[in-house]
Amino acid sequence: MGTVMKLLKMEIRNFKGCKEKDIDFYHRTSVKGKNEAGKTTINDAFTWVLFGKDSEGNTKFDVRPQDAEGNQIDFIDISVKLIMEINEKPVEIEKVQKQNWVKKRGSEEQTFEGNVNSYVVNTIPKSEKEFKKFKDEMVSEDIFKFVSNTNAFMNLASKDRRKTLFELVADIDNEQVLAADEKLKAGLEAELSKYSYDEILARDKKALSEWKKKEIEIPSRIDEVSRKIVEVDYTETEIKLAGLRKELAEISEVGADQVSKYQEIADIKGKILTEKSKLQEIEMNWKQVTSKDKNELKQALLDAESLHSDNTRILASSITRKNQIEKDVEYESEQKKKLQSQFTKIKEMIFDESKTVCSACGQDYDADRKNEMRENFEKDKKLKMHEINVEGGSLVKRIEKLKTEFAEVEKLIPSLEKEVSDSQKQVDEIKSKIDQLPKKDFDVMECKEYLDVLAVIEQLQKDLSVSEESVKDIEKLKEEVAVKKRIIQSQIDDCNYTLNGKKEIENARLRVEELKEEQRSIGQSIATTEKEIFLLEEFNKAKVNLLSDKINEHFKVVKWKLFERQINGGYNEVCEPMVKGKSYTTALNSGHKILAELDIINALQKIYDCSVPVFLDNAERINSFNVPDMDCQLITLSVADNEVLEVKEV
Repeated sequence: MGTVMKLLKMEIRNFKGCKEKDIDFYHRTSVKGKNEAGKTTINDAFTWVLFGKDSEGNTKFDVRPQDAEGNQIDFIDISVKLIMEINEKPVEIEKVQKQNWVKKRGSEEQTFEGNVNSYVVNTIPKSEKEFKKFKDEMVSEDIFKFVSNTNAFMNLASKDRRKTLFELVADIDNEQVLAADEKLKAGLEAELSKYSYDEILARDKKALSEWKKKEIEIPSRIDEVSRKIVEVDYTETEIKLAGLRKELAEISEVGADQVSKYQEIADIKGKILTEKSKLQEIEMNWKQVTSKDKNELKQALLDAESLHSDNTRILASSITRKNQIEKDVEYESEQKKKLQSQFTKIKEMIFDESKTVCSACGQDYDADRKNEMRENFEKDKKLKMHEINVEGGSLVKRIEKLKTEFAEVEKLIPSLEKEVSDSQKQVDEIKSKIDQLPKKDFDVMECKEYLDVLAVIEQLQKDLSVSEESVKDIEKLKEEVAVKKRIIQSQIDDCNYTLNGKKEIENARLRVEELKEEQRSIGQSIATTEKEIFLLEEFNKAKVNLLSDKINEHFKVVKWKLFERQINGGYNEVCEPMVKGKSYTTALNSGHKILAELDIINALQKIYDCSVPVFLDNAERINSFNVPDMDCQLITLSVADNEVLEVKEV
């Protein structure tokens, strides 16, 4: 077996209404006492340590003791220790809850900041995460709930109980069910090889609902279309339509000779457009030729003005540089004079003999010390003079360089002034030439080629007038023919509109036949789908029968009812425990319900491969000799007249 858990002892301190109590437990333990004596507290203490919940699975419940007025008692620790045997190894688990009181800065009173839980396993402190991992390695909370609490499994919804039983116990596949019934195999084997039972059933039920909805709609749609079928004689209208179409076809169109006249007019108009394009091209070329000299002078003026602007800027920059060099030479020469004066002062400096006397005691330094002081003075003096000489040399070089640059700039300025003067003269000369050009714009009428093209266009315009005059009668004839054709076409449209009714009646008859065929097809689809649903229900019934036998093998007292027949012949899925043919929910008394619950617990522990303590509350409902043999530890909680809890082995 997997996990085997036994509770040997429980030490409770300040938990709910129990101040201090140590309880020993046995393989079968009886706990008796009056209501409010603390029986449920023992069960709550056990589940609080392991899962932080009471025996009903609630996370929010009061674990802190209360005074006579019902107020919680603060500043005391709550602890429960479980002394257990897990897989034949001793294990001690202790949970302690302390209050977190904090005294905030500036406040004289403490503030409650919540509870803090701590865990100790075999004297080793554990964090909450570590303790949860330790518990889960023994048995998970979800499994523990089902295998220890007699009400937990039955508190599930019927469909969830059914699903859990199938997941835990059932291992029957579809092939086993189909192999036992040829009818089911022939009807469902192909579908069940591709889809699950639930997928097929959901698909068929949805399809059946949609088919039946359409089946209801079809008769009203047939009736609606049938009302459009009205018997009418359209012979007269059809004869009239044929006559109108013949008359329309016999109306003469414009002749070929008349068509050629229109083509001639179009050709003349095309030639006129071509000649006008030539005019535009001649005008553009003439304008470019006559404007060439003026454009060239304007461009030359722009170039000359740009050159003059550049020359003026360079001259101004050179003059500015010359003035700046004069200032720089003056400044550097002044710095040179200052260095010369400084050099003379340092050169004339002599050693101060008074410094060879100690300022503290008034005694002369020894000869070596004096000589050293004199030598240091001379070295420092020479160094300073050398530094001034170096700096002075640099100044002289800078001054010479500036003077050289000054001479170059001064020499350059006259030539720059001449360039400015020359460029200004060039600008003035070009402006004078522009002023001498004729003010009047070009006159294209002076161009012979232009005048020749104008003459051609004038002749074409005369030819066009003659041709257009010759087709005026044709235009009138065309308009008369067009009016007559519009009248006949209008009458044809009226006939077609009337005959549309005949087409609509024919379409309506075809639509009625289509709807009747659709009605027959829907009826067949409904029958096919209902047959498959029936086979699915029979398949499910057969599978549930096999599953029921498989599941019930694990239970001694309880037999599970997993489906019930409905009035319409179908089957409704249920999950009801039965004891000797009686329903747990509706027919069993409280004593037999306990026997059923214990049988469920016993079976689930075997299925989950574990053995954990089971607390049986309200055990007074059954006699002790009726309690079934349990492979696990059983702790019964019974109401009795005892003022103090009585705990004993039974």
